Amino acid sequence: MAVTARIRVPRNTIRRVPKEEGMAAERPEKSGRRERIRHGRTLSNSPRHADHKLLPDGRRFVAHRDDASRFIAGCGAFDEAAGKHALEVL
Repeated sequence: MAVTARIRVPRNTIRRVPKEEGMAAERPEKSGRRERIRHGRTLSNSPRHADHKLLPDGRRFVAHRDDASRFIAGCGAFDEAAGKHALEVL
């Protein structure tokens, strides 16, 4: 029976060794702290989108979700996929 040992190698070592051997280049544009981008909202419900799903019984489930809070603003199940149903659940 073969015995296997687990060896833990830290990530900073995995990144440091190729740099020391000249196998990886320094990329200063990737080394700094990233800025967090916040998307401004002009209206409270402006970033919304509709999700559609086919239910097992053949009907279509339509839901409108707010992108920021993931709140379901409206939903419904319909026999056909139509734009008027997406507007109906708003």
